[in-house]
Amino acid sequence: MLSSLFRISKSFFPQVTKGTHFSGGFIKIIVSSPLTNHSSCAVIVSKKYYKRAVQRNYIRRTIYDLFQKQLRYLPKKTYVVMIIKKIPSETNGKKIFFNKKEIKNYLEQDMQHVINLIHKKYE
Repeated sequence: MLSSLFRISKSFFPQVTKGTHFSGGFIKIIVSSPLTNHSSCAVIVSKKYYKRAVQRNYIRRTIYDLFQKQLRYLPKKTYVVMIIKKIPSETNGKKIFFNKKEIKNYLEQDMQHVINLIHKKYE
C-alpha cells in the first residue's frame, strides 16, 4: 500500500486535474507539475462504474499497489488515476459479479501501457 506521504488530498484536485492526460482502455492518468519534492498520486473510482464501496476500495488499493511498484521509475510529477470504463468480469463465458483476479490483470496491463506512454513523453 502506498504511504500517505505520496498521496494527494482532495483540496489539491482543482490544480492537479489541469495537466496532461494519458488514456488506456480502462484508466486515464493525469500528469501535472509536482506539489512536493517527490511524486504523489491520487486514485478516483466513480460510483458510476462500481456501485459497491467494497469494489471501489479494492480497485483503489490495487492501483495504489501498482503505482507503488512503478514509483521509482516515474518522473517526479503529480499523478491522478481515474477509472474511465467498467472492467468486464467474465469467467468461462459466465458473467459473475466481481472477479478480483481478472480485474487485477486488466489493471496491470492498462497501467503498464499508460506508464509506457508517460515514459515516452517525459524521457
